[in-house]
Amino acid sequence: MLYPICLVSKQSTLTGFDMTYFVANLGGMLGLCLGASLLTMAEFIEYAVIAIAAFFNKRSIRSTTPVTEYKTHLDADPKH
Repeated sequence: MLYPICLVSKQSTLTGFDMTYFVANLGGMLGLCLGASLLTMAEFIEYAVIAIAAFFNKRSIRSTTPVTEYKTHLDADPKH
């Protein structure tokens, strides 16, 4: 096969990544990570408060509730 003209075409692509785009992307990623970490920290604090409240609530119920005898189905009246 014979080509009459020897022509070579070169294509190059340059991505437009200027400083404004970089700062906007960096700020968005940092904001996402910071927001996620703040939410996680708030969830840990909430869990700790609930766990401490449950511990003290259970402790105060045990110390103030008198021990009573409870009847079971084995203690039921044999006439029935």
